[in-house]
Amino acid sequence: MTDKPKLPEHIKKFYDLSTKVDRAIATTDHHHRKAYLAGEEKIMTKEGQVDHDLLKEAEFQDKFVDAMSGTYIEAARKYFKIGKDAKGDEIWNEQLINAYAGTTRGQLTQAVREAKDRFTYNTFKENYQDKLMEQLEGQLRPITHAHLTDEHIDDILKHTGTDSLIDKGKINRMNAIGLLSHYRKEKAIGKSALRAYVPDYALKKEEYRSDYVKKKDEEKKAA
Repeated sequence: MTDKPKLPEHIKKFYDLSTKVDRAIATTDHHHRKAYLAGEEKIMTKEGQVDHDLLKEAEFQDKFVDAMSGTYIEAARKYFKIGKDAKGDEIWNEQLINAYAGTTRGQLTQAVREAKDRFTYNTFKENYQDKLMEQLEGQLRPITHAHLTDEHIDDILKHTGTDSLIDKGKINRMNAIGLLSHYRKEKAIGKSALRAYVPDYALKKEEYRSDYVKKKDEEKKAA
């Protein structure tokens, strides 16, 4: 039985860091949902039903935001390993929430004040959570491949099984990183992925090139 080739350290590091980033992003996304649900607990009727109309009143707006902020602070303390005894003023709390969730109590308050009864979870998700998660992705994802250089392109092509399909001298590190990211998720590189991450002139086989595919499609339509 042939031993499986040892994974190069720089590729292993990419995989390890990618897993950590995936978990960090998923966890933060979870806490955004959890924070909103904590706020919703403050606008329950005696019958246990959510009443967004209560958000028309400043008193319930404050309770809602307090609950959300408290959830973020608790999550931030755990993530940054800050003891419960550590206390700060309002500015410290704002910085703590922002460092973890990308927002602040002040921004949440403004959002709830403006939306009032329209501050549903869909409103929060579409206008705030999704944007905050996109921002977090942009901040964290680059760390997974910052250590990769042009010198690692050859290893990446061999690892993804594309070394016979791509002229390594005609692609850059970001092309290779795109392939590696795709391979990590799909465990394979198909024609569509090759065309998505690699320029046509770097593909050795013409049937893999987007210009060739486009030409063939046009010929079929004309036939």
